[in-house]
Amino acid sequence: MTQTTRVDLLRHGECEGAQSIYRGIIDSPLSKDGWETMNKAVVSVVSDWDVIITSPKQRCRRYAMALAEDLMRPFEINSGFREINFGRWEGLTFRDVWKAEADNVKAFYSDPESNPHGGESVAQMTDRVMAAWAEILQRHRGKRILLVNHGGIMRVLLSELLSIPMTSVSKMNVPYGCLTRFSVFFDEKVSNKAVSNEAVSNEKASDGKENEQYHPMMEFHNKAG
Repeated sequence: MTQTTRVDLLRHGECEGAQSIYRGIIDSPLSKDGWETMNKAVVSVVSDWDVIITSPKQRCRRYAMALAEDLMRPFEINSGFREINFGRWEGLTFRDVWKAEADNVKAFYSDPESNPHGGESVAQMTDRVMAAWAEILQRHRGKRILLVNHGGIMRVLLSELLSIPMTSVSKMNVPYGCLTRFSVFFDEKVSNKAVSNEAVSNEKASDGKENEQYHPMMEFHNKAG
C-alpha cells in the first residue's frame, strides 16, 4: 500500500531592520513587503492544506497563524524547524563577518561539524530538522501540509531528501517567499534495495511496521513573489 503526503515549504518574507545579516535566533518581524511576498506565493497555489506548521520565530509564526485562521485550518508550532543559531555572528552583516574572520566563515560552510561562532553547527541543525521532519510525516501521513520556515531549513531538506551535498545546496538561492513542493510516497513491506538517493529506509517505524520506506519527490512548483 502506498500513501502520499504532500509538503509545501514556504520561506518567510523580508524582515524589518537591516538586511544581509546573520539572522537566526534574532526574532525579527516581517516587513510589509515581506508579508505581501508570502501572500503572493500562497495565492499562486491551491490552498487545500490540511494543516499549517510553522517555525516559532515570528517572521514565520505570525503569518502562518493569520493564514490558518483565514483558511480555518489546524495550526502547529514546531521548534524543530527554527532557523540555525549563528552565535556571536547574530545580527552582524555578512560583509563584516567575512572581513573579520574569513577562515571561520569558510570552515562553517565547508564542514558541517564546524562551529566557529559558538552557536549551532550545520550538523546539529540537520539532526533536529530531520527529526522534526520524520515526526510530522509520521503524524500527518497522507495529508497536505504547509510548512512555513526559513532558508536554512529549506536547504537542509533539499540536501537530505535529494542527496545533494550541503556545500552545494548552501550556494543555492532560496528567495524570500519561495514555495517548493515535495510529494512523499510511503511504501510498506518493500525491499531495502531501493536506490539510495530516492528513498530513506527505516528498519522499524514507530508503529512497528518493518522495512517501511518513504520516497521524496520534489515537484518543480517553485514560486516566489
